[in-house]
Amino acid sequence: MKKLSSLSMSVSVVIVAIFISAFCSYVLADSYSAPSTNPPGGNISAPINTSGSGQIKSGGLTVNLGGGTNGLIVASGKVGIGTINPAHSIDVVATGADGIVQAVGFYYASDWNLKQNILPLKDSLNKITQLQGVSYNWKSSGAPDVGLIAQDVQKVYPQLVTSNATGLAVDYGHLIGPMIEAIKTQQLEIDQLKAEIEAIKAHR
Repeated sequence: MKKLSSLSMSVSVVIVAIFISAFCSYVLADSYSAPSTNPPGGNISAPINTSGSGQIKSGGLTVNLGGGTNGLIVASGKVGIGTINPAHSIDVVATGADGIVQAVGFYYASDWNLKQNILPLKDSLNKITQLQGVSYNWKSSGAPDVGLIAQDVQKVYPQLVTSNATGLAVDYGHLIGPMIEAIKTQQLEIDQLKAEIEAIKAHR
């Protein structure tokens, strides 16, 4: 009976010890925070906080691979890929095959409530015919491509051209509006010509 009591006491002590150990581990883990400075010697950077809370870092974040312009930077609310000075919310500074961004879809904000001074486009057919589609190769990669020259677009639709670290860039997506109006103008002319032809045939 004494042996059983002694065994029971030992089991109880072990259970209490396990509970205390688990509790202490939980408290220590929950109160952990990453070092605020580099360790002595500066041989490595302060580690990233691996707790369940979000990582907070004051200042920009740079992932440097072969030089700043080949890496990624997050600074002042902007993300730069291939540049250390992003000019836009997300700025991919590259040309040719190196600058491809792929996704299943991309939506432009276009709600009526977001806009003012809304007016129908005029003379779209004349403006579209001033643009010259060209084929070319990117100097950086030699990759073949087709499109427009930004300087040509700037003469007709300056609001669709912006500048970045590599030069001028075109907002191709917003050319869809003028193209639609140009097609509608062409279709109207086609319908008028059809009507004239039918009228000529009727008077033969």
